[in-house]
Amino acid sequence: MSKDAWGNLKTIFAASTTPRKLQLQQELSNLRQRDLSMADYTSRIKDICDSLASIDVNVEEGEMVQISLGRLASKFRAFRTDVCTQDNTLSFFDLHSMLLLEENHAGASTSTHANNKMLYTEGDRPRGRGGRGESVQPTGPRKKAPK
Repeated sequence: MSKDAWGNLKTIFAASTTPRKLQLQQELSNLRQRDLSMADYTSRIKDICDSLASIDVNVEEGEMVQISLGRLASKFRAFRTDVCTQDNTLSFFDLHSMLLLEENHAGASTSTHANNKMLYTEGDRPRGRGGRGESVQPTGPRKKAPK
């Protein structure tokens, strides 16, 4: 009797895991970083892979790394190239840390660039070397202001 019950449970569980497996694999396949933060992006990958593992579908560490790299936003193209050309094999945890650092670095340089642009409003120009309001002449000798 217990053998029959176990067999029934096994059949029910197997039937319910097939659609869940397909759903999770589809989610993983469709996942892209786009506007997600790196923390959210890598967390989502890890969550899906953990859910797959809970129904006995193992996603290897190397596959998680490849999925993560392959679906990064285009602004991380150079980072992806650098990582893919390294000789050593990365763990997902190491990649996660590197992605967070890269996102922080990219955000810092973007905000610095934006802040530098904001320093000059319309009509303002950078000052000359002496800071006395001289304009910088791109070619030719500098003209003296009349006295």
